[in-house]
Amino acid sequence: METGFFLIPITLFIFLVTIFLFNQYKRCPLGKLLVVYGKIEGDEPVKILDRGGTFVVPIIQDCGYLSLEAMELEIELKNIHLLDKKELSLIVYFVFGISKRYANNAVQRLFGLQNQEIISIAKNIILGKLNYIESEKIEDNYYDKRVKELIDNDINKELNKTGLEIISRNIKNLVINDKGI
Repeated sequence: METGFFLIPITLFIFLVTIFLFNQYKRCPLGKLLVVYGKIEGDEPVKILDRGGTFVVPIIQDCGYLSLEAMELEIELKNIHLLDKKELSLIVYFVFGISKRYANNAVQRLFGLQNQEIISIAKNIILGKLNYIESEKIEDNYYDKRVKELIDNDINKELNKTGLEIISRNIKNLVINDKGI
C-alpha cells in the first residue's frame, strides 16, 4: 500500500514536468520570424529562426514573433519644386516587408511594434528620401528614371537599415509642370 502511495505523486510529478517541457518548445509558424532573447548561447543578443523551433528556457529567456507579412503604402507628393524651376508631382505605391536578410536590423528596430507603427517608420524614411529630389538638377526626360533609381537604390538602402525591404513599387502618376518659377 505504501508503494502505491508514493507512485501516484511521482507519476504526477513526471507528467507535470513533461507538460512543462512541451510548453517551453516554441515553433516558428509560416510567415513569421521567431525571436528568442535573453541569455543566448555565444555572443549573440538574440536568436532568430525562420522555420523549425527551439526550447525557450523559462526565466532566463523569452520569445516573440516578427511578421513577414507584406505591408502596403501609398505616397503622394504634390508640387515639389525642383532646381530647374519645374514642379514634380507623383504617386508611388509601395509593397514592403520585414526582410529575412536584414532580420537582425528588424529585431533591433522593429521588434514589438505593430504593423501601423512599422508602416509609419517606412513612410517617414520614404518621404525623407523622396523630398531629397528637390535639391537635384535633373535633365528633361530623365525624371522617371531618377525617381526609380532613388527608390530602388537610396530608399531601399535606408529601409534595409531598419530591417525592411521593398518587394515592389509602382509609380502611378509622375507629372512634371514647367512653372518657370
